[in-house]
Amino acid sequence: MPANDNSYSDDIADFLNKILKCEKHITSQPEWKIDHGFWRFSSLLYHNNVALEGIYLFGRARSKYTEGDITLGLNGRVRPFPRAKTFERFDWRPNTSHNNQNIGPVDYRLEDISGTHRHTLELNKKHPNGLEYALQYNLPIALPFCEGADDWDKACLQILKIWNISGLGKLRHPDDIKHLPLFGGEE
Repeated sequence: MPANDNSYSDDIADFLNKILKCEKHITSQPEWKIDHGFWRFSSLLYHNNVALEGIYLFGRARSKYTEGDITLGLNGRVRPFPRAKTFERFDWRPNTSHNNQNIGPVDYRLEDISGTHRHTLELNKKHPNGLEYALQYNLPIALPFCEGADDWDKACLQILKIWNISGLGKLRHPDDIKHLPLFGGEE
């Protein structure tokens, strides 16, 4: 494929946009589990009660710090990548700021974005090196997320609405898991 041929990136973008825009649902509350020092979950998404094979909502949080620095995102398997890639990401109250460097919307170039922010497919498909580059490098372009950004429940409701995901009601915070009753064998 010639270097200036964007048709493959356009096909990827069209496919991921269709996934993003369609109504999706989850059949059960995601289960946060400890994995190598992080709370994590991954939940298969459905459209019209049919599994969207390879499309997942995921979450990640540090196990020792859950007052912030929690990431939610959408992963999907797209060629040419052998593993699923994140095509939308939401960083809630991150520990460090984000910088778009000299790319992305003019108002947010070379500026630190502190606080909750969102890495959108729409912005990252416009990356100067193309969407494949942006997917490979974890969506380097972001915008601040302001709607109820400091409140976990409000922020989650908003991002799930933006992503057209229903069926959850409330997405549990990792701290909610720490307070559930033990059933035997747990420490």
